Amino acid sequence: MHVKQTSHSKYLKFIVLVAILVVVTIGGLLVFRYLSNDSKDSQATLRSRTVSAIIKSCDPQHPIVFSHRGSIYDNPEHSFAGYDAAIRDGSAFIEQDVMLSKDGKLFVTHDDNLFRTTGRNIQVSKTSAKQLRTVPLGNGEKLHELADVFKHYGNKIHYIIEAKHNNVVGQNATEVDRQLALAIQKFGQGKNVIVQDSSVEGLKAFHAESGMGTVPLLYLGPASLKSIEQAPSFITFYSMNIAQTTPQLMSAVKQRGFLTDLWTLQEYADNRRAFKDLHPDSVFTNETKITLKYLNRVSE
Repeated sequence: MHVKQTSHSKYLKFIVLVAILVVVTIGGLLVFRYLSNDSKDSQATLRSRTVSAIIKSCDPQHPIVFSHRGSIYDNPEHSFAGYDAAIRDGSAFIEQDVMLSKDGKLFVTHDDNLFRTTGRNIQVSKTSAKQLRTVPLGNGEKLHELADVFKHYGNKIHYIIEAKHNNVVGQNATEVDRQLALAIQKFGQGKNVIVQDSSVEGLKAFHAESGMGTVPLLYLGPASLKSIEQAPSFITFYSMNIAQTTPQLMSAVKQRGFLTDLWTLQEYADNRRAFKDLHPDSVFTNETKITLKYLNRVSE
């Protein structure tokens, strides 16, 4: 009888141990799944908030992630397919570079000459909008106007738009900034966009002429103390090339009262350096999924 009780007791202990292991394993898997999606979900949640609200809550512990030209390694730059991929990866902000056609229309392209991205030796600043609308991106899409992007995505996503100065003959150097302001107003995106420029004059023109002082401005500035000291006080972000940036420069930006931004994260090592050593308030990344996963891993 005593033997039977001992055997029964051991059996119960074994069952309890197995049950505990099962519970711990399932719990661990659920926690891992939650953590692996936490950063992605938190970025996706930002889409329902205004840009100004997002900026007020961002800091090095909760940096904004800008999807640089969409998701460019598997899709053409500035294509809907690339933007869609970035959004699926959890992006709240997709980036557009815009420059003027010969007849003053805003097209979404980083380069004035389209050869690198389309294989066509076409210069945007010397080509009409009618001709540019027929240029293929390589995936069946055509070169997009900024108006196409606004119509396609509306308020479902946030935009960070860089005014590119391609010096169209007969146009003022800051005309692209003026046209960008008009487009943002026309499509009602004033609360849904950040405007960026590497030209102080361009930022001044947008700030003065747009009548939209509430649109946050990001200055793509040189990584130098002098430039930081001379940056216009009305900008929100001061952005620097991560390869040239130091903790001292990041501190100088903070002392001016600006948010810090870094461009462009391309490899895992860039993410590590950005978030371990430099602690930015926002970043541009070519790999939205990798950056969001890294942020999640750092926060664990």
